[in-house]
Amino acid sequence: ALSACHLPQGKNDGINPEDFPETVYKTFLMNLCPRPDIDEIFTSHHSKAKPYMTKDHLTKFINKKQRNSHLNDTLFPPAKPDRVQGLIEKYEPSGMNIQRGQLSPEGMVWFLCGPENSIISQDKLFLYQDMNQ
Repeated sequence: ALSACHLPQGKNDGINPEDFPETVYKTFLMNLCPRPDIDEIFTSHHSKAKPYMTKDHLTKFINKKQRNSHLNDTLFPPAKPDRVQGLIEKYEPSGMNIQRGQLSPEGMVWFLCGPENSIISQDKLFLYQDMNQ
């Protein structure tokens, strides 16, 4: 994982924090902890011949697989292409893919690990962090 990020690999080597920005961290994490389960999800929901998921494929994935079909459509509306484009802009590392409305496998990993897909609602996490409440 260190060599893939071009970071020092020696036993006594240190990493300068300036040489370890978020992009390098994400590359390091992807090499250290590969996620074949997420790769499988990605490959099962996009055009097999292309190494990316289109905005339409991602919209279908979110609405059919991620969204609870029993939710009220007024309170919890299905994802629309403009919202999905916002997710692509948030998680896709490639600027070219963002312009094209495409999500790469790496972007899919960050999307599925993001707060939108957390089991616990984000507002509930912050509620109980202060043990004096």
